[in-house]
Amino acid sequence: MSMMSCLPDLNHYIPLKSDTDRLAKCTKVCKQYSNEDERVVKWLRDEFIASVANDFSWRCRYDKKENPLRMIGVASGTGVIEMSVISELLTVFPFIDVTVIEPCRESIDAYKALTEKRKLEFKGVSWNWCQETFQTFSQRNSDRFDFICAIHALYFSPLSELKEQLLTLHEMLDDGGIIFSLHDKGTTCLQQFEKLFPDVNHPLRPSINSDLIKSSLKELSFSYRTIGELETNIEATECLIPGSEDGSCLLDAFIQVVGFTKLSKSDEVQLVQDFLKTEEVSFCLEGRWFVDMSVEMIVINSLK
Repeated sequence: MSMMSCLPDLNHYIPLKSDTDRLAKCTKVCKQYSNEDERVVKWLRDEFIASVANDFSWRCRYDKKENPLRMIGVASGTGVIEMSVISELLTVFPFIDVTVIEPCRESIDAYKALTEKRKLEFKGVSWNWCQETFQTFSQRNSDRFDFICAIHALYFSPLSELKEQLLTLHEMLDDGGIIFSLHDKGTTCLQQFEKLFPDVNHPLRPSINSDLIKSSLKELSFSYRTIGELETNIEATECLIPGSEDGSCLLDAFIQVVGFTKLSKSDEVQLVQDFLKTEEVSFCLEGRWFVDMSVEMIVINSLK
């Protein structure tokens, strides 16, 4: 990949995660153009239980309502993927007590609406709703859990705090419990952007990928293994269309700043658009551009 690194200093931009309304809007737009939910839900249906069966094989079956499987969802979002995880767990554990941790009101409302819509499928599930960050929850929580679902939960963790976050998650596991983590691989758009423009990485922008997570797990001597990888993508064609509001949202999401299209010069926007069309980042199909956002699934065990 060869390209002049002449982007503005992104430290002068507002990090996307600092503007919760813009972040929620950009995330919603990304979902509209992404095939991740569809592909991950299919993988969960076809592969998940078989992939984690040995982790649960020695445990007594939670077949009584007063003794449910205890689960938390970290940064649960709108619940589309997490509810698919729960649906598969219900084939093994008929009663599950789920604590949903999600700071965004719009996302947690969407999650609640989804549980109401599908309540007949989830009769064995009790729901506890926590509209707060995982950090806030962890500071007041003393309970332990059998299953922790972490879907992109470490996305905004500063690299310097990654091991601490993993340690906090691990300490919440009861004996024999597991963490199911799904996260971007090291090949995705943002990782490529950081490699190409190392001088403009905003310290508050995310840089965590599954490779860094596995490296930290090794340093912590935690038992883990990869149970799956999926090629997923986001259609980025709108990013190339002048004046497209969806394209503006997608660009903000890709480089994790607020208002990049509106605040940058035209040649700077063009540079990022050219970057999105490089073969390391995307592919073109019938005139439409798709950016790589592949994911990796990791299981972390409670025992070191």
